[in-house]
Amino acid sequence: DASNNISLVYRGTPRQALQQLQVGNVSFDAPASRFITAGIPSGNYGLQAIGRIGPLDIRAIAAQQMGNVVQDRDFEIGDSAYSNGRLDIADWQVEARRFFFTVDPRLFRGEYPNVDLLDRAQLARIASALPDTLRPVKVLVYRLQYGTQPQNPNGPRFRVLGDPSPARQTYDLLREGVDYYMDPSQLWFALVRPLNPTSERLVVAYYVRIGGRDTVWTTTGGTPDVQATAADQWANLVSDPGVGPGSPAFDREIRSVYRIGGEDMARSSVQLRVFAGAGEQERPIAGPAQTYLQMFGLAQANNSERFDVENRVWPRPSDPNINNYSRIIRVN
Repeated sequence: DASNNISLVYRGTPRQALQQLQVGNVSFDAPASRFITAGIPSGNYGLQAIGRIGPLDIRAIAAQQMGNVVQDRDFEIGDSAYSNGRLDIADWQVEARRFFFTVDPRLFRGEYPNVDLLDRAQLARIASALPDTLRPVKVLVYRLQYGTQPQNPNGPRFRVLGDPSPARQTYDLLREGVDYYMDPSQLWFALVRPLNPTSERLVVAYYVRIGGRDTVWTTTGGTPDVQATAADQWANLVSDPGVGPGSPAFDREIRSVYRIGGEDMARSSVQLRVFAGAGEQERPIAGPAQTYLQMFGLAQANNSERFDVENRVWPRPSDPNINNYSRIIRVN
């Protein structure tokens, strides 16, 4: 995919003991628990096997964490112990399959692709420009895991808007604040763990506000149900293994976010440089920007060479999820 991930998958028949074998970039799907998944690293490269013997499901994984490499690490001990480290991140090493738009961003007239997730004024402007029948006011997020039984067999059975196929699948409703964070603008959200690129589909359905009331507008927001119904149920496709550069849903993934650390990272200690070439050139060859930091909107307002750590590392102190998520850099 766009993040240089490689994965080979074998899927067995329903009666075979070996249901699935993955080689390459693998993602371990732990039971739904924030206490377990919070400690599982992403970017694992190795082998994963999924099998079934009678009523018993078996999953085994042997993998090594790959990706962003810590080049230097120093430890200092005083009143408290902490370490200083240098992390080199290539431009293509984005935080893949975690950040998504709820609405097709191509409809953000005059704003996309230069959408700043941390600019509340811009997000409010984008939302207000959308028609009432398209603007989300309450979004529900659902996941489909191929090859496994849904956690809730009575979950909604969605068809995908824009897909002529009559096939319906049972989806699990994800929990806001546990499985994902929804931005107050309702225009984007972040998963707690990355979506599996080979075995998971993500869809959304949402309410719109018409005449001051939350309303189901099926042709745009789908049907934000929590249980299966006899009537047709609809949702918007966000991502699945078949989504590629030519797919309508491709632009819904946000590919300009980089992970720099976890909950134990001291925000005030972060220093960031953006450079190009082997000589670590930090100044663009042309254009009005004095540094790459300034060109990408990461510099302080009055100092083009200093990283704006208070406003460009997410979550910020003013964000509601400040205590729950790893530290992320947003680049325009």
